[in-house]
Order: sequence, then structure tokens, then C-alpha cells
Amino acid sequence: MLAVVARSNSRSAPPLRPHLRRPAASTTRMASSSAPRRGVYVASRNGVVLPWRRLRELHPPAHDDDDAGDDGVDVDPDAPLDAGTLLRLLPRGAYTTCRTTAGGTRIYQFDEHVRRLASSARSILEAVTDGEGGGGGDDELAESIHPRKHSRHPSRAEVARLDIADEAWEREMTRKCVRSTLDAFKARYPAEHDDEDGEGRREHRISLLATWEEGDDAENRSVESFRSVLYCHVGILPRPSDDKNVRVLVHGRGRENALAKDSRWVVDRAALTSSPSQSYEEVILINDRGELLEGTQTNFFVVSRDASIVIADEGILRGTVRDAVLRGCDDLGVDVELRPPTLKDLESARGAFVTSTSRMVMPVREVVLGDLEADGRPASYVYGDCEVIARVRKWVAEDAEGRSAPIY
Repeated sequence: MLAVVARSNSRSAPPLRPHLRRPAASTTRMASSSAPRRGVYVASRNGVVLPWRRLRELHPPAHDDDDAGDDGVDVDPDAPLDAGTLLRLLPRGAYTTCRTTAGGTRIYQFDEHVRRLASSARSILEAVTDGEGGGGGDDELAESIHPRKHSRHPSRAEVARLDIADEAWEREMTRKCVRSTLDAFKARYPAEHDDEDGEGRREHRISLLATWEEGDDAENRSVESFRSVLYCHVGILPRPSDDKNVRVLVHGRGRENALAKDSRWVVDRAALTSSPSQSYEEVILINDRGELLEGTQTNFFVVSRDASIVIADEGILRGTVRDAVLRGCDDLGVDVELRPPTLKDLESARGAFVTSTSRMVMPVREVVLGDLEADGRPASYVYGDCEVIARVRKWVAEDAEGRSAPIY
């Protein structure tokens, strides 16, 4: 139920006492009760685990600050990189993030992630291919701000020889990469994998990037000059300690190509999640029509006053957990409206939530309007417990157990 709402001249808002909620002057991102030690990561390339120094040698930072610490000082070349930093160092490509279940022995919705990698790679290759002769580098794409640019685009003949858009190759290579990288992580960080708090083995967050790199004989166009590459990054999946105070900020515009999970988006979203956005769990993107599309890393849902769920279906990346929610709603008999929620919907909503691989289903306590506060709108909308969200959340948690594929 909506606990705080304020549009004094609203004709459709529920008969709740108007009240303006002002964001606190200082807020922090949601803490984790069992957060892993900083820098606990392992990465591989086509199934071969690589030292961090070697990864930096293969792909030196394109800009001075791409591999700097929080204080702007260059880090130790052997220091592990988080997934976001690694994706900015690696060449542009298709990526996905999945999670383990059953103590790091299974992957939730494995087949869906494989299909996403292949389809996103196909979309990116189609976008960058420039005729039979091969195109120039990513500088041809004026909108591309990915720091790691390919030196040139493959020709159509070279694209035909690449495997990254092939589901069978992606499936086999993903299993190989995940197994080797997880095994290396468990061997290197046994204390992180075998939890000490009595709650069982920790789960892992796995980021995958499918891209192409020039071969050793790149100058000779008569031989295969590009090779298909799959990078895998593994870290511990933090456990959220408190989902009762999740705050999101409405800010920014939607991604350019929502259908393809392009690693360029990792760079684009960095500007959206910088201060003061870091005070929020997520940033919700909005278009010029006042429609709420998605988060930078999540899908965004609103539970309407009549208990139906409203979720955008166009102009967004359809996440795998989003798909699980829709299946759950069908099973539970919860009505779904496939349209973008609007600011008007927030006034009378029973609740809101976001979904992602790491968060699964996370209820939102407060939606902050930020710069949109105007024309009688409040600073934010605050929501209480929602029975519909609780039912959906329980269904998705059970689905994760039944739809996870074995790694080994």
C-alpha cells in the first residue's frame, strides 16, 4: 500500500493523506550483511584462467583512469578487477550476467543466458559489419563511447567464420569457461566459497563477454584474421542485509539498442550511476513521454491499485528474471499490463520492485523523482509491504531451484 503520496490536485489518487517525502541529505547504497572481501575475483579467456597482469597486457587501459583505484591512483597490475572494470578494458561485445544456485554447482536459466549471448552477438555483428571489404574501427559509430574499440570491423565473410553468434558454440564454450573459472575461484578463495556464517556455501555472480579479436596473422586477409573469444569473470554474490529500505532514483534516458546486451552499455550507464546517483540502489530510466522503462541493471515493475503488474515490453532489455516474473504471474493468476509504468501510476500504486540476476525480485521502498519534482509532484513515493510482490518473489525463488542447469 502506498504510504506516502502527494499531488494535492490529483483526481485519481487514492484517499490517502498527502505528505511530501524529502530524500535524506546523506544516504548510502544498500549494505551487504556478508559482503565478500574487495578484489576477490577470477577471470578466464576461452576457458584458460589468466593472471590479472596478463589481462592488462592483452588489453591496456584506453584512458588513464580506466584502471585507476577509487583515489585515481593506478593500481597494482596484479590486482583483481571487478566485472564492470574488466568489461571496460575488454573489446566491445555481447555480455550477460548469470548466477549460481545450489552452492555454486548450478546456473539459473543457463539456456536463456546462452541464447542471449548468441542473439546479442549477432545483433552487434550486424550493426558493425560494413560490406564485403570490412569496415573501419568503432570510430565510425559516432555514438560509441566504449573505451576499448576494435581496430576494424570484420567483413561479412569474416563474420560468417565467427562462432560467437552460434548457440551451440556459446553453450559449449560457456560451460568450459564457467567450470574452469569457478574451479580456480574455489581453489584460490576457499574461505569465500565455503561460508563461515553457517548459511551454507556462497553463490557466485558470473559475467560473460562474447567478442572477437584479431589473430596472429591479422594483416593477411587470405587467412582467418579474427577469432571468437569468450571471457568469463567470477565473483561472490553478496547477500543483501536489508531489502526494507531500497530506494531508486528516476533519472536518465533509455539505452540505444535495448534488444542487444552490448558491453558498451556498461560505459554508458557509468554516467547515470555516478554521484549523487550512488546514494540509490538503482537508477530508473525514463523517456520523453514520462514512461518508466527499466533500471540500468534491472527491470522495473509497478503493482497498480487493482493488483495488476505493469511492466514495459518495448525499449528495454528483457531480463531473464523478468521473464520468470511473467511466468510466475501467469501461474499465480496475477494480471499483467505490458506497457511502461508512468509517473501517474506511481501515485496510486500498491508497490514497486526491480528484478535482476543478482537481486532476483527486490521490493522498492521509495521511488525518488529527483529533478522531476515539479507541478505539485512530491519528492518521492514511499511504499509499504505488498502481498502481490511477496507472492511473486516466493514463486521466483522456487523457480530458481527448478530451472537451474548443472555446471559439472
